[in-house]
Amino acid sequence: MDFVFEQIRVGGDRNFAYLLGDRAAGAAAAVDPAFDPDAVHARAAAQGLDVAWILNTHGHGDHVNGNARLKKRTGAPVAAHASLKPDHPLGDGDVLRVGSLEIHALFTPGHSPDHLVFWLPAQRVGITGGLLFVGRLGGPA
Repeated sequence: MDFVFEQIRVGGDRNFAYLLGDRAAGAAAAVDPAFDPDAVHARAAAQGLDVAWILNTHGHGDHVNGNARLKKRTGAPVAAHASLKPDHPLGDGDVLRVGSLEIHALFTPGHSPDHLVFWLPAQRVGITGGLLFVGRLGGPA
């Protein structure tokens, strides 16, 4: 498996989306597509990946506002905390699979009451959304 981990600047106040993929399986998860889901889709295509899941770290508009557009382009279901009423509700400890990747949802309320961190233990990668920033912490909602 070739692990794909790509950070994609999507605008807003230093908002980033993330592409987590398994090149051998040709599948990826797009995390927080936000303001520029077309850029996320383009990067997946450039990597030879189909977006199989759209994941949200939390429900703030600057993280979820690209969901509908990316879902329309890819048909991928949205997975997020159950309180957001996504296609696939996630709770603490739930695991999604993308090819051979295991993406664990860790419930981390604080920045928002619906916040999840996505942890890939085999790759030692965590996606924190608005919880952690370079040089500071995300404030409570």
